[in-house]
Amino acid sequence: MKPILICFLGAALVLSAGNAYSQRPTEGPTSTGCYRQQVSPITYAPPLHSDMSLDVFQGYTWFDSMARTFTSWDQIQKYADSIRSWDTLKYFMKYQYALSDYDDLLFQEYRGDAEHVDSAYHIPPGIVTIALDQREKAILGPRDKRILLAHAGPILHVRVISASTEFDSVASIPYHPLAQECIQATILDTIKGKHFLSYPVGDGPEYMVEFSFSPLWPKGFRHADLATNVDYTVDSNLVNPCPACFGTTSAVVDSEYIVFLGSAYLDYNGTYAYYDYWPLHNYEPEGGILPIVGGNVQDPSNYWGYGTSVPLATFLADLRADIYTLTHP
Repeated sequence: MKPILICFLGAALVLSAGNAYSQRPTEGPTSTGCYRQQVSPITYAPPLHSDMSLDVFQGYTWFDSMARTFTSWDQIQKYADSIRSWDTLKYFMKYQYALSDYDDLLFQEYRGDAEHVDSAYHIPPGIVTIALDQREKAILGPRDKRILLAHAGPILHVRVISASTEFDSVASIPYHPLAQECIQATILDTIKGKHFLSYPVGDGPEYMVEFSFSPLWPKGFRHADLATNVDYTVDSNLVNPCPACFGTTSAVVDSEYIVFLGSAYLDYNGTYAYYDYWPLHNYEPEGGILPIVGGNVQDPSNYWGYGTSVPLATFLADLRADIYTLTHP
């Protein structure tokens, strides 16, 4: 069942947008940690831009038509449950990848804020994506690499130029105040992400990305599970706080990594939304940060299936081949 996407529907959706529905509630702040990266909220929905590819345009058109057509969770759940195999699911995941590849922060804002800028939605677009996420995990398994690729924001080859520890006086999972590792890294190659937050390095041509994680977060766990499912033994220096935790050495200055980042929504102050980038730590044992040692990408569990220590060029070629398969069903 390939989604039927009618291109002219996108123009109609744009023309219908802009009717005030309900004011977006302010929140937080939920974090005083490393980086509170400012994002302007969307002002119309779907947020179609002139430089979007056909896949991105079609993806927004499909998600938007679902949110404007279905009137309840039960209806969208019944529709999602009709997706029973990879042969059907792959078309939906193609568009999910396209939207997060174009601009994951824009996609996240659309998911959470579209209902506040347009009165035509029966359910928030985020509900549609939640139903699809559940089907992905039911069909493929919760840690399948195709889900990671579709859900990731920027996927980058980076070199760390700064790493420091700070304490977040608001965040409290698993401890208050929450220790955070604050990472700045020069971008050496972009595997995924056409638009994402990056900043110039000095006056030169290089750009860097900022992201963070807590040394107390275990790799391979969902963030929501951290407070209940992990047995912590924390020492005073935050070194090896639990057997599978990030600790303070997962991103070291002058070392290179392949990082799989997710857009972490923090809060909204009435004018701007605030986000941070966190490694996608709930899929594989390295927590979304794969070190490069001696020119080889280290993947001890062989999660990606390319080998446990793979030349960088080979790893990137194999990763891009997996992305091509996902985007060309």
